[in-house]
Amino acid sequence: ITGVPGRSVQVIFPSSVTMTSTTGGSAELSNFTTDLPAWPVLDAGGTLEFSFGGKLTLSGPVGGSLHGRIPIRVDYN
Repeated sequence: ITGVPGRSVQVIFPSSVTMTSTTGGSAELSNFTTDLPAWPVLDAGGTLEFSFGGKLTLSGPVGGSLHGRIPIRVDYN
């Protein structure tokens, strides 16, 4: 995330995202977790980096690579 140095932000994840595989299968990514602090703030350079993960639930046989878009919203507080 980049923006005004020292600004606090709120990071909002979707409830779930459908992923599709190169072989036609699908999976759902949900229950997102992150290493963000409770009150994230952009550093003196105006950046904030974080990691996230989630629960991947496969639907039937899924092979190959999974692809999807994860819309993460960031709002200034």
